[in-house]
Amino acid sequence: MRVRIPKPRCAWIWIPSLALVACESGSAFPTQENARVGTFDSRAVALAYGRSDGFEALVDSLMTELEEAKREGNHERVEELESWGPEMQGQMHLQVFSDAPIDNILEEIEGRLPAVAIAANVDVIVPGVVFADPSTEVVDITRHMVELFAPDETTLEIMVQLREQAPLVMNCRLDEALEGVWREVEVTVTTSDSTWTDEIGHPNLMILTRQHYSRLAVRGDDPRESLPQGASDEQLLAAWKPFHATAGTYYSSGPTEITETIIISKSPNETAERRVYTSTFELQGDVMYRTFRPRSGREYRVRYVRLE
Repeated sequence: MRVRIPKPRCAWIWIPSLALVACESGSAFPTQENARVGTFDSRAVALAYGRSDGFEALVDSLMTELEEAKREGNHERVEELESWGPEMQGQMHLQVFSDAPIDNILEEIEGRLPAVAIAANVDVIVPGVVFADPSTEVVDITRHMVELFAPDETTLEIMVQLREQAPLVMNCRLDEALEGVWREVEVTVTTSDSTWTDEIGHPNLMILTRQHYSRLAVRGDDPRESLPQGASDEQLLAAWKPFHATAGTYYSSGPTEITETIIISKSPNETAERRVYTSTFELQGDVMYRTFRPRSGREYRVRYVRLE
């Protein structure tokens, strides 16, 4: 079927997962030749939305409302708000990493779609085209869609990497996709003037459940010596010093972010302060990349492989 869009006196109409133009002629099928159809990568739009100031403000307002509901003893509202987080988290990760529909996001920007169509010089906006007549010009307008959320440089960098990969087949929530046992195998360190990559050979494990995590590792290149009976303080310290352990809770604070709260750690300071750490991540099947940016100014990009 030939896709034709009329030019005269048309009004924009949004239908979930499909953008159409309705005209005064009342014709069900437009008649103009050489239509320009704008398509977009829904994953990129979902990513930009999830990292936008608007979404952050929405989360902050709901968290404030949750605290108020707790103080007022409004248990029904507390339960409703507490269930919203995991549900939104699961939906957003399916939208960012797979090809799940983003109708809820498109509804947020419905009123701005006519301006997008004008800026991109297209007649129709759809998530994707299964078939188009040769006379129909299909245009990628992902950039125009994403700009509605004013993405920062980090978001744009993540977006480029995301679009280089095919959508994942994900029929589960993100926490279910992350759940399992992982091992660090490689780390890339970036400083202000250099970058290098090291393989990780020391013993380590990271265990993720739906809401909790545990990380154990022995740092350093040399294996620890076995402790004799009646080991000295020096020997005990030498065995203890390279050992690292931390455990606590985690949640997704954005479509590509994990925020961890330490409950117990080898370090008594981390335990007492219940320190919070946020890292970005990319999930590629049984491989996961996490990027840590501590206060030292260095960036650590760690590659994990799934063990089970």
